[in-house]
Amino acid sequence: VQAVGTAFSVKIQTPERIEVLVDDGRVLIGMHEQSAVAFDHRESINNLDDHSLIVMKGSRLILDTKSETLEELEPEDMTAQLSWRSGNIIFRGESLDAAVAEIGRYTPVEFVFLDPKLKQLRVAGLFKAGDVSGFLSTLEANFNILSERDDNEKIFLSSASVQGVDVLSE
Repeated sequence: VQAVGTAFSVKIQTPERIEVLVDDGRVLIGMHEQSAVAFDHRESINNLDDHSLIVMKGSRLILDTKSETLEELEPEDMTAQLSWRSGNIIFRGESLDAAVAEIGRYTPVEFVFLDPKLKQLRVAGLFKAGDVSGFLSTLEANFNILSERDDNEKIFLSSASVQGVDVLSE
């Protein structure tokens, strides 16, 4: 990834999945042959393969081992995606599984779902990055999700029960 007069964000979600978000300007993205990686930025453009592309302002490129997806984002989506720059995390209908993964990027705490159905819940809201207590309070107040922390920095998430009946059961 090479900036070409720009502001952008690179998020490595896993070693197999990388997201590049261009806030301003444009970004040149391509692959180097492993032996051709150059530390001199003037040479690095010349060493990119023929499959390189330019990503423009307001776009997101998601690269994984099987595909690449280029999409234009609405300004409010861009704001939500870049909210971490001001210490916030904004969710706009993401799954609880994705929200927990994002919250987990800012804390050493590991979240464990005791009820797999919880992963599919959709959440929205603004949270402070790293504020696990605030996040858990919101889950309990709005979704009846209980949390229990152990000594090893694990937080177990489960459905609250009402008179012995699982709140999320069908």
